[in-house]
Amino acid sequence: MTEKHNSSLSLYQLMNMVDDAVREALPSTYWVRAEVLNVHHRGYYRLELSSYEDAKAAKATAMIWQSRKHIVEQFEKAAGTRLATGLKILIRLEVAFDAQYGLRLTVVEFDPAFSLGDMEARLNAIRTRLTDLGEIDRNRQLPEPEDFTRVAVVSPESAAGLGDFRTQADMLEQYKLCHFSYFPALFQSDKNDDSILAAFAKVVAEHKVKPFDALVVIRGGGDKAGLYELNKIKIARGICRMPMPVLVGVGHERDTTILDELALRAFPTPSLVVAHILNAVIDNARDARSDHLQLQKHAARLLERSRQDCINSNQRLLRHAFDQLNAARQAAQTAHFTIRTGPLELLAACRKSVEQQQASLQRNAQNAVVSMRALILSEQVLLMSSASRTLEDARDRIAVARTTMINGGRESVLTQKHVLSQMKQATITNTRLSLQSARHAIQQFNSTIQHLDPKNVLERGFALILSTTSSGEEIVVTDKRSAAKQEELAIRFRDGEIITRTDLASKPSRTGKHKT
Repeated sequence: MTEKHNSSLSLYQLMNMVDDAVREALPSTYWVRAEVLNVHHRGYYRLELSSYEDAKAAKATAMIWQSRKHIVEQFEKAAGTRLATGLKILIRLEVAFDAQYGLRLTVVEFDPAFSLGDMEARLNAIRTRLTDLGEIDRNRQLPEPEDFTRVAVVSPESAAGLGDFRTQADMLEQYKLCHFSYFPALFQSDKNDDSILAAFAKVVAEHKVKPFDALVVIRGGGDKAGLYELNKIKIARGICRMPMPVLVGVGHERDTTILDELALRAFPTPSLVVAHILNAVIDNARDARSDHLQLQKHAARLLERSRQDCINSNQRLLRHAFDQLNAARQAAQTAHFTIRTGPLELLAACRKSVEQQQASLQRNAQNAVVSMRALILSEQVLLMSSASRTLEDARDRIAVARTTMINGGRESVLTQKHVLSQMKQATITNTRLSLQSARHAIQQFNSTIQHLDPKNVLERGFALILSTTSSGEEIVVTDKRSAAKQEELAIRFRDGEIITRTDLASKPSRTGKHKT
């Protein structure tokens, strides 16, 4: 045991040996390819890295201390993208070993060209994927809007480009030339694709209720790093599948994104997008004004032609009216002659017809009177016969009912007398039994009272323990605790009583009871 102890190393000695071995084996820095899994920034940077080429990916953590944070700014400016999750990087690492913190990797330098090549490869992958899905030209094949009356706008809520856009958009809306609906979304975030797709979904839902003429996607005011964050397959598919034309203005004149390639129209800045909309509205207004003037001229020509047609029609109507008036005058003269001779002949014919109708009515009335008299006599005979039979039947029924009622009444009276007799006898019997039971109960109660009378209790050998209150009233003491509180007690027997004093300071007996 002592030999092992003497030959053993402390943990500190072992860590120093590992540190020396690492310094000897890895004396300089090394260029390493890796993919960024996560970035933590708190004054310094802590990068979680992974190997993306090997089947079994290695993982490690590399540090960029605050004194070297400028290399991150230089990399983002040169590469045009932020140091973020999913980015493939080529970095020069310094390997060291610390006895307290273990293996430590420190980033010394970035190679922006490597990341730029990776981003171009990512864009090519997006293009290939959209081509395989048949969606890459879907939005670009939509017809360009002829006019803008309702436009949806997706942008960061506080983007500088949005303010430039709204300067002219608000003017169009003020004069009710075009309405703009704004849908805010995150453009610079690890989850910006989810935020932008959520805004796209709201646009499509409102488009189904009341269609938009176009969707405008603007950013503006950000750096190139944020610009390249828009090169994601989800956002690209959202642009391609949009059911309305998409106009993109992400705010860079020299750098573009995959969105510029997929949208129907792409503009360098948000201001140029709204200028395009404004010019379209103005052009349409000019065309409308020109059309309005042409319509006015055409309407004037039609009005003059119509006025001349009205004059000609009026003249034709006047001539036709005179012709009709002359014809009516001739017809009136003919009708006047007919009216003067026609009524005499018609009056004679009517008089003859009335005399014939009057004679016919008299004959029909006489025949009807004879028929009614015969019918009335026949009905009287039938009624008298039926009334006699009904009267006889009623008399027979009354006699039978009278006999039945008399017999039934007698039987009911006899039955009620018998029932009353039985009830009377039962009432007398029950009353006698109740009186006997009450007498017996009273006797038992009196016996109990006599048995519990104090005098009788004393006669049977019991005694009463009494105490006198301050008011001179005697009370019965029934328990030890009340007795212990009294200085004197009276014990009453059947032949008298005795007075006894209590010992308040007495000790308990063997049975645990106080002595008196």
